[in-house]
Amino acid sequence: MRIEGSCVIELYRDPGFPGMVAEYSQHSNKLFPVPTFRQEEYQHVEDTGALSVWRVMCGDTLAGFMTILTSHSLHFGVKIGVVESLFVMKKYRMTGAGKQLVDAARQFAKAQGLSPLIVQCPYGAKLARLLENEGFTPEIICYCLNP
Repeated sequence: MRIEGSCVIELYRDPGFPGMVAEYSQHSNKLFPVPTFRQEEYQHVEDTGALSVWRVMCGDTLAGFMTILTSHSLHFGVKIGVVESLFVMKKYRMTGAGKQLVDAARQFAKAQGLSPLIVQCPYGAKLARLLENEGFTPEIICYCLNP
């Protein structure tokens, strides 16, 4: 397994990406719509400098990916990061790939001076356990309304 800094174009050109999107959509939180992964929208945000992309490779095979959005919090006066997507294909879980992505996120946050780095995941998810094992703490509750 290796983590690579990537970009939207590389991710979307990877022949394994459509299958990954299909699997990701099956495991998404039911409170939210199914992810659409519109390339032009991701590309636009990346072009502004507010989106960073990583991918997990197992040999030549795409095994997972992560995107982080960065912005300046007007309310708190700090640069923040939000892990918008973090996904590892089911057959590559328990290989350390998720931990490597979390490590990459931590390193990126430190290098960019992000405070805080926010990772969203469903309550009780395996990702939540991984995050807590890696020193992340549950600090806020997200309330959702789907009218």
